[in-house]
Amino acid sequence: MMAVVSFYRGDVKIYEAPPVSITDGLDARSKAVAVRLSVPLVTLPIGRYECQVNVLDPVSVKVAFSRTSIVVVE
Repeated sequence: MMAVVSFYRGDVKIYEAPPVSITDGLDARSKAVAVRLSVPLVTLPIGRYECQVNVLDPVSVKVAFSRTSIVVVE
């Protein structure tokens, strides 16, 4: 599995981090997985963003995502 984090302003993608491989941590019962992503905030101007995390499973060809609002401040 792979995870990717992206930051949007409206419909415009401002930044997308390189994909991160997820090699372990899948909970067999809930199918949940913990993901740790690192984003250098100096690449993002101060302001409001929609942050979206995509988890891709190329074996089952499935995608899950979560989106939330964040604010980058000085």
